[in-house]
Amino acid sequence: MWHVNCCSPEINGGGGWGIFNSLFGWTNSATYGSVLSYNLYWVLVMVSFAVMRFQEKNGHLPFMKAKQEEAVNSGDDVRGESVVEQSVLATKIEN
Repeated sequence: MWHVNCCSPEINGGGGWGIFNSLFGWTNSATYGSVLSYNLYWVLVMVSFAVMRFQEKNGHLPFMKAKQEEAVNSGDDVRGESVVEQSVLATKIEN
């Protein structure tokens, strides 16, 4: 389909590209599958970075409960202190 003259294993003895040709079957022509898989790979990399950024900013992954809701359900308050720690602190303050 498309040919580029820089990386051909057939030009000037091939160099490193000749080794790729002999070991991995490298050819200097792109196929629809190789171009689509390359583009899909980079789309997945961008989506992964977007999800990691969302998690870093919001504290949870998209389509999952926030940590505050999980803390309330597990007996912890929003600051992450358990109910027992709060009662110990309240006792120390009273005394």
